[in-house]
Amino acid sequence: MILPVLLMLSAATTAAATDHKVAIEYTITVDAKDLNSFAVQMRIRNAPATFTLAAHAHPEYDDKYWRFLENMQVEARHFARPDSVRWEFTGAGSDVTIRYIIRPPVEQLPRAAWRAFLTPNGGLVGGPHSFLYLIGQENAPATVTLVLPTGWIAASGMPRDAEGRFQA
Repeated sequence: MILPVLLMLSAATTAAATDHKVAIEYTITVDAKDLNSFAVQMRIRNAPATFTLAAHAHPEYDDKYWRFLENMQVEARHFARPDSVRWEFTGAGSDVTIRYIIRPPVEQLPRAAWRAFLTPNGGLVGGPHSFLYLIGQENAPATVTLVLPTGWIAASGMPRDAEGRFQA
């Protein structure tokens, strides 16, 4: 049986751009052994020495999804959280990888159509709540790779590149 998972790409990854030095590679990993959360890895190529990441806030229904982001990790950089939706990073300019966990809230059915969820039969990940974005580089090219449980397939309106990554 093929189990579906839907991918919604957010404003953080929707603007196509060319000739940008900065490029962003997201990887979302769903572990079938823990369907209470999913892992996000954000690799920023050619990151500036100092930069700020922000969480998406929907203009109509800001449900403060940043509350469900946990365990932020980064190598060879220092970071601080000046407020609830921003993270400031300092260190040498180079490629940087940031990892965090999204633990979506458990909701009663019917759930809002835009909110992330995971079940043994599939889920919805990759909406605007999943992706932090690099302030000042909103139009940088981005890709999204999904690492899903065996038997799950991905669906998205975004095109895929030769390696199977979704492109924005």
